[in-house]
Amino acid sequence: MMADVNRTGLSGRAVCAQNQIRIAWCRRHKQSHYFPDTSIMFNFLAMISTTVYDRVFSTIYYITGCIGIPGNLLLLGLIIFKTPESLRVYRVLLFNACITDIVFSLATTLAQVRIIPNRWYFVYIHLGGAKALGPTFEYEMYTLQLHSIFYTFLCFPLSFGFRYFVLIRPVPTPRTLALICFALWIPAFIQHWLFHFSQMDPALVRSKLQAAKPEYNLTGLVMSGNYHMLEYPLVTIVLLTIILPMFPIYCLVMFFYNKIDKFLRSHADKMSTSTVVNHRKLLIALSIQASLPVLFVFPPIGLYLLYHLEIFQCTLLEYLVFPIFSCYPAAAPFITIYYVRPYRTAIRRAIGRSLRIRPGSSTGGDNNFDNQSKMHKPTLIVTDHDIKSGDTKGSAKAPNSEPSQPDSLTSP
Repeated sequence: MMADVNRTGLSGRAVCAQNQIRIAWCRRHKQSHYFPDTSIMFNFLAMISTTVYDRVFSTIYYITGCIGIPGNLLLLGLIIFKTPESLRVYRVLLFNACITDIVFSLATTLAQVRIIPNRWYFVYIHLGGAKALGPTFEYEMYTLQLHSIFYTFLCFPLSFGFRYFVLIRPVPTPRTLALICFALWIPAFIQHWLFHFSQMDPALVRSKLQAAKPEYNLTGLVMSGNYHMLEYPLVTIVLLTIILPMFPIYCLVMFFYNKIDKFLRSHADKMSTSTVVNHRKLLIALSIQASLPVLFVFPPIGLYLLYHLEIFQCTLLEYLVFPIFSCYPAAAPFITIYYVRPYRTAIRRAIGRSLRIRPGSSTGGDNNFDNQSKMHKPTLIVTDHDIKSGDTKGSAKAPNSEPSQPDSLTSP
């Protein structure tokens, strides 16, 4: 009975009939004091047709795509043409993250997935204009989307680890960073390859969904799906790569964050006041970057688990997962542009605003970047880690002496 109550019909008569069932169910339990009066909520959700949901969430996909794709293309141009020589090492991480976000945003905008867990099968209804190209093309876009998400997860702690590494060791070469990025891409490619061959015939997907959820109106929908998870364990492995890795990865991110914070605090007495102030700005930027998964990664994963495990069922949850994911590549490039000083300067000059220099700060503009240090993150920060800087009060005992003032983290 609970499953029937929680389902939302997709056609007019089914909506009205199930709406009456929900209202009666809620009233009965209210009289027995077992359940609060939720008839208003069920009534409202039941009356919202999937046509409305389709239009609303398709619009959200297009909005995030129209922000994320041009934003990342702008960042890509800045990386190629406006990165100073001092940041040539860190440019590898920036370029890698930017390309990944472009692919992720493009695939998400084309696929526009509404995901329906059907017990051990998964059905994907595609809302975007590219559905005219057929379910096979849309499934490939969805596969590319999952590939990009997984690779983003794998690379996420890389920049934090790099920022900590350059505090205690010599800066690695661009070739080394490129090889690390390629090594991380290999498991993501394997995931992509496995998921590519797990597609079920679209006609079979439709028949199975119609049998499991007869109240759903499937007329005119473009859909794809996967094989049975228990019969094809590789499907389970692929889907788990989207759910499980982010939790240990985020723990690794917080580990590096705490290491950086501890290092800077322990050497604060050996730094000048301006250096300490700018490193505090660095930690603020690190905090912003670390908060992105909390906002745009963990919520959709949680919603997906709630719906798949049938803890809570609602048509709205079928739509919410990937629109929230799509906000990540839309937000990331602008955070990078804001915190990477040469990029911020280039944008200001392009729109006719001169860079305002605070009294007492360096006036060398983009030349503030020195030879040894780079930055911390592919969607975020530039840190000028100048080992040979004269802006010190004493010598730190770390291998690289005192980390210099991160001149790139200046106020806008």
